[in-house]
Amino acid sequence: METWNRADAMEFAQVMVDHILPPYRCLMESYDKSQDVQKTGRETELDRLETAALQT
Repeated sequence: METWNRADAMEFAQVMVDHILPPYRCLMESYDKSQDVQKTGRETELDRLETAALQT
């Protein structure tokens, strides 16, 4: 596959993580987590709860 910019990219990724290269799942989860941290500025739900508790 030359590009991920395809309609069937997620199906291909699912096959990759389930059958061909299971550690690839960790890479995808790590990427998703880093994107979430970039957007929210916090790493975990626990961090958000602790911050909220301190503010009250």
